[in-house]
Amino acid sequence: MHSSADPAQRPPQKNLTHGLRVRLLPLVGGTKAAALVRVHAGSHDAPSAYPGLAHFLEHLLFLGSHKYSAAEG
Repeated sequence: MHSSADPAQRPPQKNLTHGLRVRLLPLVGGTKAAALVRVHAGSHDAPSAYPGLAHFLEHLLFLGSHKYSAAEG
């Protein structure tokens, strides 16, 4: 994300209907795309009906997959 503390210097934020907040930062001439994810949740936020949900999300975000290794982020 942009490091400026001044809100006027940050890219505009869009709030999606399901609550996800996103900011898009274009890079003119860029040939790849990247994503930064900040999750404001943890095990204390998981519903009792879904124990382990935060830990599962951690695995999805940080341990890679069959297509992408953990080193590829």
